[in-house]
Amino acid sequence: MHRIKGSGLGLAISKNIAEAHGATIGARSEALGEVALFSFAVPLAREHEQTGDVLVVEDDSGFAHLLEAELAGRGLSSIWAADAETVERLITQQRARAVVLHLLQPGLPGKAFLQRLRARHGVGIRVVVGTLKDLDPAESLSLQKLGVTTAPRNWRGIAVTAANLIAKSLASERVAS
Repeated sequence: MHRIKGSGLGLAISKNIAEAHGATIGARSEALGEVALFSFAVPLAREHEQTGDVLVVEDDSGFAHLLEAELAGRGLSSIWAADAETVERLITQQRARAVVLHLLQPGLPGKAFLQRLRARHGVGIRVVVGTLKDLDPAESLSLQKLGVTTAPRNWRGIAVTAANLIAKSLASERVAS
């Protein structure tokens, strides 16, 4: 029998990725020391079944996952959409209570999305904007008038600040109810 040595790290990483996508994991072996078969089954995605406290509007998947992890660390579920048009559809299908928005999006610009969001849903949905762009005073004032909070201009700071602001806001909303 050929022995393959490894740390098992690849299997652990694969397991975490599969479970993060709702997969069920299975393993089978005839006997100790024999070949093992690992399997997983991932459920079909159904958009209408997606729910989340927070909609993350971000075209960079790496940063979106960082935001999702920060939100999950605060007990908040999230749904990621790569563009504002997708979020507009999702927001009508579910009852998200907050949005984290990157202003520089493909398609519908962030500010236009915010104006539509406020026109259709009022100020009941908490919005935190993250951008690396230097906002001039007029842009900052415009965002404030739309009831938006801006996060610091670095990716890690945006993720942490956005998650903290939303968690605090939604927690105070629960206490007030």
